Amino acid sequence: MFTYDKDDEVYVAEIEGLTFCCEEIQKGSEATVKKLVEAYQNRFSNIVSFMLPELEEFYGDLTIDEVVKNLGKATINLDNNQVTYAEQTLDNTHIFCYEFDDNFNELYYFSIDG
Repeated sequence: MFTYDKDDEVYVAEIEGLTFCCEEIQKGSEATVKKLVEAYQNRFSNIVSFMLPELEEFYGDLTIDEVVKNLGKATINLDNNQVTYAEQTLDNTHIFCYEFDDNFNELYYFSIDG
């Protein structure tokens, strides 16, 4: 499931359009990835709603559909429970990121970096 990326020095797995990364593969990492794929998909509308207020503050009025269309692929860091969208196309410049609990029930610290 995981392959080693020598350039970034992390293990990477791509599942159902999501990229997962970690510095070391822990026991149970594959089960965690499968659980997170399902949780991310089930809570995706909540995730977008969480980001929308700050995105609108930065970019002006946006619809949920515009955000979904422009987010790009999510990268989920298993080491720090952080999601990044480095390929977003709202401006092709910034990176969006936030932290989450184990099942995407709680989302924290959304930021627009770059």
